Amino acid sequence: PPLHHSAPSSTRSLQSNSSSSSSAASSNVKALEADRFTRFTCDLAKKIDKEEEVRASMVEQLFRLQQKALEKKTREKMRHLKVVEAERSPRWVEKRMRKVRMRADAEHADREP
Repeated sequence: PPLHHSAPSSTRSLQSNSSSSSSAASSNVKALEADRFTRFTCDLAKKIDKEEEVRASMVEQLFRLQQKALEKKTREKMRHLKVVEAERSPRWVEKRMRKVRMRADAEHADREP
């Protein structure tokens, strides 16, 4: 026979108007099982929320680390361009600096959360 979901035990007991002790005991067992399931569900939801908070925190940390690495990489490239500035024309250096800044801005935009 197919499984049927029955009405909550409190509704069933109201419908039956039965005062037999076996019916009351059965109702209590079902209520206890429902309480355990409710607790289990709440605990599981709390664990999921906590894991989501941890994940979000890790994503934020990763984002900050990526930003720092990008800034460091950009500073190094700019520093290198300053060093070769004496060997190259000012126009070449400015063009390269613009390119480095544009690339850094593009990478920064790609990493935005």
